Amino acid sequence: MLDSWFSSAAFYGAYLLRIAPAVLAAGLVTVELAIAAIVLGLLLAFAVAALRFSPMPLLRGLAVAFVSVVRGTPVLIQMFLLYFGGPQVGIQLEPFTAGVLALGINIAAYMSEAIRGAVVAVDKGQFEAARALGFSAHQTMVNFILPQAARLMVRIISSRVSSKACSSSWPSIE
Repeated sequence: MLDSWFSSAAFYGAYLLRIAPAVLAAGLVTVELAIAAIVLGLLLAFAVAALRFSPMPLLRGLAVAFVSVVRGTPVLIQMFLLYFGGPQVGIQLEPFTAGVLALGINIAAYMSEAIRGAVVAVDKGQFEAARALGFSAHQTMVNFILPQAARLMVRIISSRVSSKACSSSWPSIE
């Protein structure tokens, strides 16, 4: 019995050594995809969150609709729509690109709500005090509101990013 175990272990050890380069290469692609999607998602999230505070109702409505639709559909369906549905409308994407876009868009929808929630959580008196001191709305947001909201954003964003990074192994890379 022990003899069969050693021969079996030797077989699997040789097999693992043979496939290790492919597994490491796939792991590297997954990490690259996750980093690219997270960076894209965070950039889009700040833009969508800014639109949520827009004084123009149309832009606010578009941002709300984007967040609702993207958060309401599974990320795998979004990947399928981009990769398989893109050619139907004349957009041919590589698997890696479709995966980055789908995950980035999905991350953006969730992160924009985290950013918006953190900004809304800052006491309204902070905004009013800065405006009373003569700061513009932009200066108030950049110098007073966002630094206070950043403390709240970090926890939420790091939690969401780690959960979404797990989804980066879903795209099929050829």
